Amino acid sequence: MPSTQLYEFSIPGFVSQRQWCVYIIVGTHQVTRYRNVYVGKVGDNRDGCNSIITRIGNHLSHNKVHSQLRNKIGNTADFDYKVHFATFGEYVESNKEFKDKINHLERQLNIIVQSKITGLIDIKLENPYKGKGYLSVFERQYRQTLVNQSEIDILTDMAGKALT
Repeated sequence: MPSTQLYEFSIPGFVSQRQWCVYIIVGTHQVTRYRNVYVGKVGDNRDGCNSIITRIGNHLSHNKVHSQLRNKIGNTADFDYKVHFATFGEYVESNKEFKDKINHLERQLNIIVQSKITGLIDIKLENPYKGKGYLSVFERQYRQTLVNQSEIDILTDMAGKALT
């Protein structure tokens, strides 16, 4: 446990807004330097949308329902974290197309991260997307319309920065 000291960190105000967002959390173990990675999104919840700062805080929560990262890596105090994220506009309730879009952006980001860490031994993606479910031709075509090349470029750039 750290000795009693004063600490601070900065949080820009916009991260408290409800935005459609995808993110990458990189937890680096303080001793081994091994990296655990988690890819996620905000805006897909049927009960609304948390801000990115709330969602990241929940990953470190002691409530198992919200803390997917803690559930995977155990003692979160053994890691230092960097969060990389991209926003895709202000959250609007009952917007099925954007909910579908953010889900697809998360899938695409997960696939990009997987491609960048293949063969690396010092890093693990905690929630790899497997893509094994059945998709109708209609659903596959629909998903192709949700994300454009400039958005894929943003995800690729974010993944590159997060994993260097």
